[in-house]
Amino acid sequence: MDLDSCRSPSPPAAAMATSLSSMSVDELSNWLKTDGGIPDKFCESFTENYIDGEAFVSLTEQDIKEMVPPIGLVKKILKLRQSYFPSASPLPSRRTGELDCSSSASPSQTSNPSTPGSSVSKSNRSRLFAIPEHWRPEVEECIRNESLEESARCEIVRTLVSLLFSRFAKPTREQCGSLARQLILKHAFMKDDMGNGYQSWEDKMVERVRNVIKRDRKRMPSSAGSLSESTKRSKLSPEARKKDSLLRRYPAGAQFTEDSASTESHLSAISIELAKAKPRDSVLLPLMKSTYPSRRLFVLNDATSAKHILDEYSALQRQAVIEQEVGLITGNEDSRGTFLSQWKKFYCATLLYGQNSGRKGISSVIKEVDEDDEVSQQVCALKVLAISVGKGLDSLIYIYEEYNSDVVSVEDAITSVPIRNAPRVAAMVGERNRQYFVLMEQSVLCQVSSLSQALFVAFGCYYVYNLEYTTKASNIFFFFQDYLLGYPDSAKRPSSYIAVLSDIKKHLC
Repeated sequence: MDLDSCRSPSPPAAAMATSLSSMSVDELSNWLKTDGGIPDKFCESFTENYIDGEAFVSLTEQDIKEMVPPIGLVKKILKLRQSYFPSASPLPSRRTGELDCSSSASPSQTSNPSTPGSSVSKSNRSRLFAIPEHWRPEVEECIRNESLEESARCEIVRTLVSLLFSRFAKPTREQCGSLARQLILKHAFMKDDMGNGYQSWEDKMVERVRNVIKRDRKRMPSSAGSLSESTKRSKLSPEARKKDSLLRRYPAGAQFTEDSASTESHLSAISIELAKAKPRDSVLLPLMKSTYPSRRLFVLNDATSAKHILDEYSALQRQAVIEQEVGLITGNEDSRGTFLSQWKKFYCATLLYGQNSGRKGISSVIKEVDEDDEVSQQVCALKVLAISVGKGLDSLIYIYEEYNSDVVSVEDAITSVPIRNAPRVAAMVGERNRQYFVLMEQSVLCQVSSLSQALFVAFGCYYVYNLEYTTKASNIFFFFQDYLLGYPDSAKRPSSYIAVLSDIKKHLC
């Protein structure tokens, strides 16, 4: 009998086994390519799934099949691993219904978690994509009933693609397919009736990835040799021109990566908090901030109206949340403070401009101002702006309107003027007090304590809900954008607007 066959691996082999288990993701991919002769595209599958040496020695045959479909290459990889790491014997394949690598290990495996024969290591589980455990209520209801509605299907595709974009700049078809496979393994009732069972999911995800990338390309700045801005815009459809003008309105905004693994749990926590009798802003604000990137993608690309956004994110009707959202969009956490301080300077300058304008309509408005009342001064400044850069005094109702609270209720104010669902401020004036409400979508969005804050919230809604400025008051909103927020865009302003604002700026203290 050959005693050499009973001995432990030679030092080089033992050293190789040790180094294999300590390889990084990139080192393992290169090793499979150079030592194993595995084609590049299959080596990339290990990289995309964040498989390092420690995870590699623990993969089951089914795990490898999911990343490398050709059975010949699967056998080759198993043989290669066995030659360098004898203790990593091929583990049995999981049955089709038994989930992905994040499934819990069997009792026999958990009894000795340090052995190479145990399931994929805990460190690797966090690297692999996992199908979310929590979904929006309508999706969870479909999962409970094992009956898939089209709206739920679209929501699932949107969530999974957002998950891919959180890791990859340009997700591939293979990555979409891998995630689609995990989905039907976890929820068998979602499996296609024909083919491999997940082809329709893969196709839908690929289609959405392409659409998102296409939209991103449209938002990229043009190269020096491309067509002029006006030439390109003239070739756009009215809807495309609208989107283009809206996108140019926004600055770079806050830049941070969303933890996609926590998104669904955060959305669930938001729903739970909003269901309470007195939701707490201290709880909602950090949760809304953590989910901002995916929400902004939804607002810019998928939302069809402000109501659609409110249906998905009802927390966006709270004053503190709206103010935070504007700060995230503009990249200025104190956008509210900037707006309020600039407004105080400009409404005073606007009154001085009005006193020296000589225009009959403006002179009559100036005579009504109470110099000891800040609210009266602000309202007068709005009227001067409506006359000088707006479409006349009647255009003010698209921003601000006063109602006698002894005669008219706030519910009556909502329907008193056809405002095209645009956000505006309603002041309910009583004998002893004034209350300010921001109205939108034929309902009360929120109540605000002061006129200046109400103006900021109402104007901020145009950013939060990606709305076009109301035509009759657009120049006043451009003034808010250019001088109060401090984010002028490249769009041309009317010559009358430029002339009036130049005169107003002369009166700034």
